[in-house]
Amino acid sequence: PPEAQRQTRDYAERLTTAGAPRRIAERLVRLAQLDGAIGIAALATRMQLEPVAVTRAFTALGDALGIDWAQGAAMQLDPHDPWERLLAAGLARDFQAMRLDFLTRHAGGDPEAGVAAWVAAQAARVAAFHAMIDRARLSMPTTAMLAQIAGQARVLLGR
Repeated sequence: PPEAQRQTRDYAERLTTAGAPRRIAERLVRLAQLDGAIGIAALATRMQLEPVAVTRAFTALGDALGIDWAQGAAMQLDPHDPWERLLAAGLARDFQAMRLDFLTRHAGGDPEAGVAAWVAAQAARVAAFHAMIDRARLSMPTTAMLAQIAGQARVLLGR
């Protein structure tokens, strides 16, 4: 999706600007691009679903809510405090795990249709959440901001 592509380009630029050799930067970017693939593949296998359909549903849910941005923002934080580094890493994993847990509950036989139906049924809440994400995008993300977003995402995805 466009948000993931933008974040990946930004990540590559930050690495090379910081002096990382191009080859290493490309490999790190590739690892970031593959983030989540194992969880998606495991979920597809466990639920006996087509991995591509699960991937599309995972992406559609992240896009509908804007938590793909939040996950990427958490991954790109560079806090100096070790406790904040742990929180940032945990948030990045949490944004991913929330979507996988949601798909476990709502995927059914057609995960894309399950996500679309849930988004339609929760349209007002989804729109309000996405508006909050849009406001957050206008500022410099912090661990506290992303932790608050994660808490609200958990509540919304639990509906």
